Amino acid sequence: MKEKEKFNWYIISVRGGKEKIIIEKIILELKKKEIKDKVKKLIILGNEKNFLGGYIACFCQMDQELLNIFYNMEKNMIYSFLNHKKNDINLPNFVSSKSIESIENLINFKENQKKNENLSFSSIRINDLVRINDGPFLNYEGKVISLNLIKEKVKLDIDFAGRITSIDLPLKNCEKVF
Repeated sequence: MKEKEKFNWYIISVRGGKEKIIIEKIILELKKKEIKDKVKKLIILGNEKNFLGGYIACFCQMDQELLNIFYNMEKNMIYSFLNHKKNDINLPNFVSSKSIESIENLINFKENQKKNENLSFSSIRINDLVRINDGPFLNYEGKVISLNLIKEKVKLDIDFAGRITSIDLPLKNCEKVF
């Protein structure tokens, strides 16, 4: 594949809260100019709670024509590309697929974290004293030494047979002792 035919990820700074509309307008403009094959994917980097709002990732075959289309969108729709300004004669720098994947993972983590905050066991924090309510250690109490809300796991130090022992449990099997 020739270098100019290579597809890469680019991050675009856009007007926050208008990401979906901007993507729709970009797609319409690409169809109108008959170059929609230069863009494979457009995704919103962020969520409705303004976490990373105002950014779109574009997997495309960047060239000067495509860059001009982005920058000539309606006023105040597209501000810039990452590390690139509108009148720069060079093409913007692309970002790695791993960077985009990391951002998506971070967004998913934040969304899952928000969901977990609404669950009844979300009040458990590190250093809390909890009672085990299911499994082989039923009714044991222990101190929370680590917490993974994404995997819904907790690590406790319990007194087992006269020794402090660390155990991993599902978070749902613990209840905070008040």
